[in-house]
Amino acid sequence: LSPRAAVRLAVEGAVRPIDLIEATTPTRRRTTVEAVSMGFLAEARCHYHADNSAHVASALAAGIYALATFHPVHARIDLGDSTIELELTQLFVANLPLYGFGLHVAPEADPTDELLDLVAVDARSRIAIPALIGRLRRTNGPVGPDVHHWRARSARIESLEHSHVVADSFDLGCGSLDVRVLPKDLRIVRP
Repeated sequence: LSPRAAVRLAVEGAVRPIDLIEATTPTRRRTTVEAVSMGFLAEARCHYHADNSAHVASALAAGIYALATFHPVHARIDLGDSTIELELTQLFVANLPLYGFGLHVAPEADPTDELLDLVAVDARSRIAIPALIGRLRRTNGPVGPDVHHWRARSARIESLEHSHVVADSFDLGCGSLDVRVLPKDLRIVRP
């Protein structure tokens, strides 16, 4: 946050590549840095209408709508060597440890390891979702019997409910989702 330190980093820092995520649905394709989301938070994001991501009233309205209309997502995740079927509240395909406004979704995610972290969380009920969001903000990652974690270079995700898919903050529409890592595809100066 120091302008002087930022200028020094920009001039003297080493360029280091990081991985990106390519997310493809039947109608759209997007390259993203942070994560791809399916489930409660993706539904909330699709109903968020404001000029930027910091509008609290719009975020609350979108969250309340998503909570009121929530139903678990039945998903089939094909990792190539295995296929998993489960009902979930939220699925993250993460490239970074944090998601959105500080949710600790994949603390061990490394944007240079050429792997995606897939994290599925089930809150079991609409009433449990606010506590789940609070837990992801306060803790160092989701843990417990309601959390599933895999690492892969690519995956195919099918939702029987045709849940919305969001890549960073971009709505990719509904339906199946193919994700793959794009190794070392973005060169940045970082500490």
